[in-house]
Amino acid sequence: MSLLKTNSADMQPVFDALDAYIAGSQATNATASVALDGSGVTHSMTAGDRSNDNRFSYSERIVGVRVSIEPVAATLGPGQSQQFTATSSDAVQPAWVWSMPPGSLGTLTADGLYTAPATIAATTGVAITAYAGQSWATVSANLVP
Repeated sequence: MSLLKTNSADMQPVFDALDAYIAGSQATNATASVALDGSGVTHSMTAGDRSNDNRFSYSERIVGVRVSIEPVAATLGPGQSQQFTATSSDAVQPAWVWSMPPGSLGTLTADGLYTAPATIAATTGVAITAYAGQSWATVSANLVP
């Protein structure tokens, strides 16, 4: 396994999430990066197995507050659900805005409950994001037939 570190920022949140994923998986490769743009920092990481059937990605954008989502990875079959929970580094938790890209498979409720579609033709991933102002975190749910 190799981890890539770019730029100079605190990679600990990225490595913590990666460690939690790898502890319960057969991950064989992983990458992590940090991007600084003057207004905040973006941490990103991916991990997967040899066949990439179980691919996981996590990213977060920190502008003032840090947003985290639990669990950091989920693998779901047809019709299965996963409750995702967001937390903020701020003492007062914001009103979360949950979203998926247009055309994503499955449904996501306003409180972070994701439900896979009744039929899954092939292994694929779905990005799930929680926003708090300009900060956000995104996790991936792996869908398997």
